[in-house]
Amino acid sequence: MIGTGPAAAAELPALGCTLEPSRRVAVSSAVAGVIAELALDRGATVAAGSPLFRLHDGVERAAVELAEIKAEFAARKLERNSDLLADNLLSDHERDEIQTEKTIAEMELRAAREQLALRTVLSPINGVVVDKLASAGEYVAVDPVLELAQLDPLYVELLMPATLFGSLRMGQSLNVRPGEPIGGEHTAPVVVIDPVIDAASGTFRVRLQLANPRGAVPAGVSCSVSTRD
Repeated sequence: MIGTGPAAAAELPALGCTLEPSRRVAVSSAVAGVIAELALDRGATVAAGSPLFRLHDGVERAAVELAEIKAEFAARKLERNSDLLADNLLSDHERDEIQTEKTIAEMELRAAREQLALRTVLSPINGVVVDKLASAGEYVAVDPVLELAQLDPLYVELLMPATLFGSLRMGQSLNVRPGEPIGGEHTAPVVVIDPVIDAASGTFRVRLQLANPRGAVPAGVSCSVSTRD
């Protein structure tokens, strides 16, 4: 088993070792429209749930205001007739009509608010903007507007020779040394071991997960890995 005896800190003969973002997201809009606001640029930090960009939404805002008026009117109508309803002085048809009008108005208001919400696109991750593909004033449909990357945690992607298959275990901690000029040494556990060996190359893939809370380690650099003392 790797990691015992005098060779406990020996470097693993990985055929490839790179630090990669744990997630990459190409963000587009669920609806087509013209971008009204997009202030972010490459390198900007974004938080999950924070606004990324907004499409023009004047029509949708007006629809919400109209739906709110309808819902308020339906609620007032039901309240005005509450005594008649309580005393059963209205026919079943009239009772059903008043209550259904209120329900429909509430559902229309909910739908209008959902349509308005679609005009603002929120970040699905905590990360950074790695590419900006559109600007304010441009029409967008299905094409990505921003590309995001999550850098905490980072994934350490290893390509290992088949001779080492079975020598690593899930959860095992290894030492990771980013290449120069980054340098330093970090500890990362094994989170994925591919169960299939590529017959053509005689290799299998392993993934480590490296905590990177301050973003001190960039993605895209090569690295080396060794077992821990």
